[in-house]
Amino acid sequence: MSSVTGRGEHAWWLAGAVCGLIGYQVLADRALAQGAAGSWVALVPLLAAVVLTWRTRLRWPLVALAAAAGIWLWTRPAGVAGALLAVHLAVYLGLLGMFARTLRRGREPLVTGIARRVRGALPPEVARYTRRVTAAWCVFFAAMAATSLLLFLFAPLPVWSLFANLLNLPLVVSMFVAEYLVRITHLRHLRHFPITAAVRAFRERTGTRDVPPG
Repeated sequence: MSSVTGRGEHAWWLAGAVCGLIGYQVLADRALAQGAAGSWVALVPLLAAVVLTWRTRLRWPLVALAAAAGIWLWTRPAGVAGALLAVHLAVYLGLLGMFARTLRRGREPLVTGIARRVRGALPPEVARYTRRVTAAWCVFFAAMAATSLLLFLFAPLPVWSLFANLLNLPLVVSMFVAEYLVRITHLRHLRHFPITAAVRAFRERTGTRDVPPG
C-alpha cells in the first residue's frame, strides 16, 4: 500500500512541476515579447532548481550559479535575455555532457542504466537499443542548444523566446513520444513501464537521490 501511495505522490509531484514549468514559460515569453522582462525571468528557473535539488549533491553548484546570475543581473539589468540564454544553454549542454560521457568505451550508457534499474537484467537487444536511445538524446540536446544559440544571434528576440519558452517543453515531450513509439514497435514483446518509473530510475542513476544535508 505504501509503495502505491509513494508512486501516486511522485506522479502528483511530477504533474505539479510540469504545470509550474509551463506557467513560467508562458509568462517569460510574454514578458520578453513585450520588452518587460525583469531579472526574475532568469532567476526563477535557477531558484526553482536550487529548491528542487536542495537535498542532493547539486545544491551548492546551483546556489553558486544563482548567486552569480543575481550579481550579474544587478550590475547589468538590461542583460536579462542573455542570462536566460545562458540558462537555456547550460541546461541542454549539461544534459548533453551527462548523456555523452556514458557512451565512452567501458561505460554503461545512461538509458541502459535506467532500463536496468527498472527492468533488472537486460537482454542484448534491449542493451543495444538503449545505447542507441542514449545517442539519440545526445543529438537532440545538441540540436536544441545549437538552435537556441543561432536564433538568439540571428533572429528577433520574440522568435528566440518562442523557441526557448513555448516550444521547448513540447519538443522534449515529442522526443519522449517518438522514442516510446519506436520502442513499442521494435520491442513490442516487452512489458512497458510508466514514465514515473523512468524518472525515479533517472534520479538514482544520475546520483540526484536525496542525501543528508551537510
